[in-house]
Amino acid sequence: MVLFSCFAHASAFVLTSLQVITEVGSLHYGGITADAGSSCSIDSSSNLSGPCNASDPNISIGQIVISDLARNTDYEVSITGSNNAELEFIATAEVSGGKAGKTVMTDGQVVTVTTKGNGADLTIQIYGQITLLNDVATGQDYQVDYNVVINAL
Repeated sequence: MVLFSCFAHASAFVLTSLQVITEVGSLHYGGITADAGSSCSIDSSSNLSGPCNASDPNISIGQIVISDLARNTDYEVSITGSNNAELEFIATAEVSGGKAGKTVMTDGQVVTVTTKGNGADLTIQIYGQITLLNDVATGQDYQVDYNVVINAL
C-alpha cells in the first residue's frame, strides 16, 4: 500500500552576482510503500530503487537552469539536501552546459564549472536518496528541501 507521496524542491538559491536560477521541475519520488527508516533512490534516468511505487505518473528528477552567467568564467556550484521531521534528502546532481561537459556532484560537494564562450546556460539535474524518518499519514504529500549555491571565482 502506498503510504505517502513525497518530493524535494529547491528552498533557497544563493547567488553572488546577477545570475538567474530557475527551478524548471521538482524532484518527485512518487509514492513510497515503506515504514520509518526505509529509503528510496532515484537516478539520473528517473529509475527508482527501494520501496517506491514505480508506476506513479509524477516521478521525475529535478531540474534547475542557471542563466545570465559570465562567459569563460569559473563558478563553484554545490547542492545540499536537508531533513525535517518526516524526510531526509541526500542529493546527487549533474551539472551540464559548461566547457567540461557533464560534472557529477554529491551532497555538499563543491565543484568548479567553467562556462562556455557563448554564454550558454548551466543545467543542474537533481536526484538522490530520500529516507522516511518517521511514520507518516497515508495519502498525504510530504516534501523536503535542498539548496543550490553558485559562486563566481
